[in-house]
Amino acid sequence: LGFPTVIICLRDYQHPMYGVYAVRVQTKHKTDLPGVANIGMRPTIGGKAARCEAHIFDFTGDLYEQRVGVDLIKFIRPEKKFAGIEELKTQIAQDSETARKIFSI
Repeated sequence: LGFPTVIICLRDYQHPMYGVYAVRVQTKHKTDLPGVANIGMRPTIGGKAARCEAHIFDFTGDLYEQRVGVDLIKFIRPEKKFAGIEELKTQIAQDSETARKIFSI
């Protein structure tokens, strides 16, 4: 979709309300990387299990199989099923801009 993400499976852990959040991601080497995340089932693409997908702004590193932490900073909107992928991509771009404004970046 053009928005690389860190994917975190939620398993049986208690999770927050499904939706989109402004987040800060912690990695082994960096802390407080701002981004935007969806927590939920991903209904537009037929997701089968709840998970957190966090897009870190302006980040080009590789976090594959690394442990990360995600702090939820502010709720942006509830999870929603879109009519198609293009509508979803447009909304992700809008959510990203909303989160950037929250972080003043």
